[in-house]
Amino acid sequence: MDPATGGVDRRLLRQRVVGPGKAEERAALEALVHPLVRADADAFLADAASRGLAAAALDVPLLFESALESTVDVVVLCACSVEEQRRRALARPGWDEARVEGILAAQWTTERRAARLEAGRGDVLLDTGESIEEVERRVRELVVGWLGGGAGGGRS
Repeated sequence: MDPATGGVDRRLLRQRVVGPGKAEERAALEALVHPLVRADADAFLADAASRGLAAAALDVPLLFESALESTVDVVVLCACSVEEQRRRALARPGWDEARVEGILAAQWTTERRAARLEAGRGDVLLDTGESIEEVERRVRELVVGWLGGGAGGGRS
């Protein structure tokens, strides 16, 4: 715990589960966290359904790693090149090459995640390496298509 905030000490946690030789520790953490993430997502989606909402969105960075993709109607995998990931991460205060490389090594690659997308379900790989305006345009196009307002995502 971080004594200053009462929350998780992310620096200490990262030291314990990210990097070479930390796979067992990371797996133990994931075994604790992933069921909690799934329960939270299930509760969120049940609430949306009970309120009769036309759509609900989950933002789950470890969607495939926590096996949540089967709980949704469609997946939008937001991804950019590894080079762009590195550039963005290194622009954050306090981030260095070692931290970035450790986190990238611990995560599934975009290729591995993309291999889990299902074309029949309407899953989409969204390139977030483009301009923010282009990404926003594409998201609007997808949502309008899914909600029946025109072409885009192919779902209605």
